[in-house]
Amino acid sequence: MGELYTLVAQTQNGDKRSLENLVKVFEPKINRLMSQTEIQNRDDLKQELYLAVIKKSKTYNLNEVPGFYEFKKDKINNRLTHP
Repeated sequence: MGELYTLVAQTQNGDKRSLENLVKVFEPKINRLMSQTEIQNRDDLKQELYLAVIKKSKTYNLNEVPGFYEFKKDKINNRLTHP
């Protein structure tokens, strides 16, 4: 199982350390997004993004995670319908 899957599963089971680690996984991406945001809006946006990661991690349905071939098929279909 992948690291994200495991962290989300453990977070959903109430493991606070896994939630902290999950937030850390997304931290570099969130920080990169901040460079595209006006300075006066960065703190609020950063906080909103962290909250979104936390909320989604608690409600994400791990039983509906696609396998590799379903993921690949979906990506190919998206390219064909949205060139």
